[in-house]
This record gives sequence, structure tokens and C-alpha cells, in this order.
Amino acid sequence: MMAAPGNKPQNLIATLRELLAYMGRHKLLFLAVALLVSVSAIANLLGTYMIRPVVDSLAGGAYADFVAGIIATALIYAAGVVAAFAYTQVMVHAAQKVLVDIRRDLFAHLQKLPLSYFDTHNRGDIMSYFTNDVDTIGNMLSSTLVQLFSGALSIVGTLGLMLYTNVYLTVITLVLIPLMLKAGGAVASRSQKYFNAQQSALGALNGYIEETISGQKAVKVFCHEDAARADFDKVNGEIFFNARNGNRFANILMPLLGNVGNVMYVVVALVGGALMLAGAPNLSISGMAFSISIVVPFLNMTKQFAGAIGQVSNQVNMVIMGLAGAHRILALLDEK
Repeated sequence: MMAAPGNKPQNLIATLRELLAYMGRHKLLFLAVALLVSVSAIANLLGTYMIRPVVDSLAGGAYADFVAGIIATALIYAAGVVAAFAYTQVMVHAAQKVLVDIRRDLFAHLQKLPLSYFDTHNRGDIMSYFTNDVDTIGNMLSSTLVQLFSGALSIVGTLGLMLYTNVYLTVITLVLIPLMLKAGGAVASRSQKYFNAQQSALGALNGYIEETISGQKAVKVFCHEDAARADFDKVNGEIFFNARNGNRFANILMPLLGNVGNVMYVVVALVGGALMLAGAPNLSISGMAFSISIVVPFLNMTKQFAGAIGQVSNQVNMVIMGLAGAHRILALLDEK
């Protein structure tokens, strides 16, 4: 039995393998996206780190170096903006090519299925393969995967840069990460439950509308209008309930993670300021002395690190929904 849209795929590895095979048909486009996303992420990291030499040159009165640092930082961020614009455009093109292939294979396979399949499956549900399920895959490919990849690069890169800058403050940051993950996981699990139910209800609504409209003459002849309306209101109410609650928890997630990130920022600022006033040695890979030029960029790294974790956490539901749609489509393609 095929999974309903929005349910967690029963065979995640097989689904990913088949989806990657579709993406592999356009691997040059996806490699270009990965390269551009990497450039954008590196530019953001370098731009954050450039605060350090800028602050040093300003504190030392080297105004020529200060101006040069500002110009270099602006050029780095400009390169990141150009790369970000480029990868969004390329990713949309690549995602649509994958969807074209999926629709083509899906339609061609439907022509080969026996009549018994159509007799035992709701026509509205079959139509939802081409609409709801393909749309969830498209949303995952065009935006979610890019944000996940970008967020993962930012997490790894920022963590490495934090260790390079100061080990003490990095440890303080990592101690607070479990709090952020636990809070985000608790909210995300609740929103995921409602979003999954919403997708299932959407499939049911599509099937009901298609069957009711195609049988409208029978509805009129047997005076079934009130019953049809009541059945529609019931399914429509389920969508309302699940969509409202799913979005309620989803809208809580980012502010919650943002506030936990703010707490992390304040703690790092307090500890960094105390260490600086105490004249503590700067335990880091860079070996530079502990100073204001260490604390200021590190605070920006903390903000960036927390933001990247929030970005990745916020995309989990979309990935589950996209893979659920892919699982349904691949299950249909496996029908004999």
C-alpha cells in the first residue's frame, strides 16, 4: 500500500537513491549549484572574519589599512551576493528539469497500467501525483535542499573559524547548542505531525472533489447536495485544523531559535568581556592575543552559527514532505 502524501517515507534510502538518479541526469547543473552555494557560504564566512583586521587597524590608528579592509569586506560580500543570485536561478532551472522528467515518466507509466489499477484507485488521488506530490518535490529541490546545503556549510565553516579565533568562547557556544536543538526539535516534531496530516487531507479532498464533480448529475438526480456539502465541509475542516496548527508551530520555531541564539550571544559577550578584562591568554589556532578584535568578530560568528542551525532545523519538515511525495510517485512507477 502506498504512503499517503506527507507521511514519512517507509524506505528513505531507496527513495533518496531514486531521486538522486533523477538529479544525476542533470548533474552538471547541480554541481554548478553546489559550487555557487560554496562560494556564497565562504564569502559570508570571510566577510565575518574581516571584522577582525578592520577593528585591529582602527584601534591601531592605521586608517589606510582600515579603508582597505572595508573595501575588501565589501568586495567579498558582493561576490557572495552574486553567487547567491546565480545559484538560485540555476537551481530553479535544474529543479524544473527534474520535475519534467518525473512527470514524463509518470504519465508514460500510467499508459501501461491495466484497467484494474484504475478501477481500484480514486481518480482524484491519481491526479494528485501530478499536482501535490510533484509540487512538494519541486519545493524541496528548488529551495529546501539549497538552504540545507548552505546551512550545513555555514555550520561547519563557522565552527572551524570559531576554533581558529578562540577555543574558550567556542566551548561556551557548543555547550548551549543542545538547548537550541532540544527546543527546536520539540516544536518541529509537533509541526511535522500536523503538516503530514494536512497533506493527507489534501489528497482526500482532491479525490472527493474530482469524484463529486464528475458525478454531479447523479448528485442532482438523487438530491445529494446537502450530504455532498457536509462531506466536503468535513474534509475542508480537517485541512483547516491541521494547516492552522502546523503553521502555528512552524511560526514559533524561528523566533524560538532566534531567542535561544540571542541568549547564546549574550553569554558569549559576557564571558568574552570578562576574559578580556582579566587579561586571559587567547587559546586559539591563530595564536593572537586576547583583545577586542577577538570578541567582536566572535560575536558575529555566534550569531551566524545560531542562524545556520535555525535555518537547517526549519527545513526538516519540507524535506520529509518532499521525500513523502517522491515515495508515492516512485511507488506508482513500480506498479506492474
